[in-house]
Amino acid sequence: MTTGISATALTSTKLFVTKRYGSKKWDEVLGLMKEATQNQYKRHLTPKTWIDYDQVVDMLKAMKKTFGDDEPKILIELGKHNSEENLRVTQRIIMKILSVEWVLKMAARLWKGRVRDGGILIIQRKGKKHGMGILDKFPDPQPEWLEYLIGWFTRTIELSGGRNVKVELVKAGSKPFDSSEYELQWS
Repeated sequence: MTTGISATALTSTKLFVTKRYGSKKWDEVLGLMKEATQNQYKRHLTPKTWIDYDQVVDMLKAMKKTFGDDEPKILIELGKHNSEENLRVTQRIIMKILSVEWVLKMAARLWKGRVRDGGILIIQRKGKKHGMGILDKFPDPQPEWLEYLIGWFTRTIELSGGRNVKVELVKAGSKPFDSSEYELQWS
């Protein structure tokens, strides 16, 4: 079975670009995507719609190519935006009440609800306000996806009360089912 990602990755990305840069820039990003990915934007996409992982990576590559050297951290910024965009107001309030560690562990449990056949997310505590996020058995660890997840981890920690957040990809999987590891620190 093909890895699938919740369609919110695509809809949130369009919102991110149009709000921050305008619809002309979005048209530029969209024009760099393969036809199959462009066609997804013509569908009625809901959070319950699954998109092929390859199309999400295609969208991330188009973002990277569009913004290039002008904004080298665009995928991290996009990951932050999409992490927050996918939460309801009540979820954001609850996240602020709970500890960062608890929220990260819940995010790991909910991984399969957002990423179908996308391996498992493991959170390990390394000390006070320090942990590891391990993406294990992911079928196709593309660099753009791994960079995007830096933003996702960062914003998840920030929304749950973490300050001075530092997320670093310390081991990137390079072939199918390799694990990728992120060091997570906050105050």
